[in-house]
Amino acid sequence: MTWLENLSVVHVQNGNTEEAAQCKIHNAYFVAKYLANTNPRCLPPEFKDLRIFMKISPNAGNERDLPSDIYQDKSRFQADLWNLNGLIKLLKEAITLLERERRYEVCLEIFEMLSLMYKHDRNYSAMIAWAESFKQLCDNLVSQTKEGREVFSRFYRVTFFGKKFIGQEEEGKTFIYKKKFKFPIGEIASGLQRQLSVRFGIDKKDVTSLPNKEIDANTLDGDKIYFQIVAVQPHFEASELEDRVTPSQQNFNICQFISEIPVALGEGKVDENDVARQQKKKTIYVTSRAFPYLTNRIEIVSKKEILLSPIECAIEAMSQRTNQLRNEVYCSPIRKNNLQALLTGTLATTVHVGPLRFCEVFLNDPAYDPEKQDQLRECMAETLLLAKVGLQINAGIIGPEQLPFQEMLEQKFQTAMQVFQEKFAGGLRWTKLQSNIQETERKLVQQQVDLERKLKRET
Repeated sequence: MTWLENLSVVHVQNGNTEEAAQCKIHNAYFVAKYLANTNPRCLPPEFKDLRIFMKISPNAGNERDLPSDIYQDKSRFQADLWNLNGLIKLLKEAITLLERERRYEVCLEIFEMLSLMYKHDRNYSAMIAWAESFKQLCDNLVSQTKEGREVFSRFYRVTFFGKKFIGQEEEGKTFIYKKKFKFPIGEIASGLQRQLSVRFGIDKKDVTSLPNKEIDANTLDGDKIYFQIVAVQPHFEASELEDRVTPSQQNFNICQFISEIPVALGEGKVDENDVARQQKKKTIYVTSRAFPYLTNRIEIVSKKEILLSPIECAIEAMSQRTNQLRNEVYCSPIRKNNLQALLTGTLATTVHVGPLRFCEVFLNDPAYDPEKQDQLRECMAETLLLAKVGLQINAGIIGPEQLPFQEMLEQKFQTAMQVFQEKFAGGLRWTKLQSNIQETERKLVQQQVDLERKLKRET
């Protein structure tokens, strides 16, 4: 615990506030583990197997635990933290750190844990103060969501090369680094260059950043140090995204990352306007632990590569657009700027560069797989239906000054819908798609109702 506390201090000094909070949460987990083994009646029933900690720290239960017999030696647990008050203190300190990073949804989960402990301990005076803080936290979350001020970390794959790494922690390994959003890749590369120069006592010119391509280590200068840094994104399977609705949920408990590079079909370079030749090579990396963690870098333990055909690239692009529209259309409160940007990108384009270009290229050519054509056709139809819902919402939240903008979007929508129905719809079952959208809307509305009821009960 002392090591974790010291690590938390170092993280705060270096601006790694979320990692500092995880150190506090891990210490809280150890205290709860001790209480569960020595005085289980002081903890609420929900703390029975401590799985509740997984909601605030994806790795807390995965670290090496203390031997079970050590809990009987109470002389080892004399510090003030090894009790219920100590557990509450650590969780409150974690909230303070997480609020600095605006990780309000994780804070809400910790508040729920505190509520359970206060209620179990019949500490009603503490619950009064808790309720006031809880309301302020909810206000902050609603305000942040409404204004679209959510900013999350960037992630990078970093590999080290050079004989100087022999015997070092980095030898033969690749890592995912988590950095604050405000730091672009160039600044992070420069920071790594400085750190490695100081660490190995060499000139900065002997530390080189390599391009994103296959590297033959045997061709590198043994007296120099090399590293390769590539931006990656969190990766989720489609089934996971059903439970990861908010941006916060999509930036918590992350252990898979993806990088993509365009690959031309046949000879020649990739032309972004030639969608019929655009392939994509995707590399998915899996880390040994999930972010956020005690450190801001985690080792990659496996990877796999996938090559998407041109029509599969089109399906993926349209699926992503559909998911983005769905998230904004059913977001509460509505994020006006995000919604309008998506509607503009979806509708205010020409046939040659917009979503209809995919239809033009892939849906009228019998050479493509009919099943994939149907997938693309359904994605396009769902995008248009969601755009229609988005236009209806936008019409109700804009002022008179944006009426020309609304009219332009509505005209673009009518044109796109007409072209799609006349040239590309085929035997599409519009009724089924509309039914699916309505069912999704019903579920999301119910989730919002359930959340509001939960907040009312807890306050």
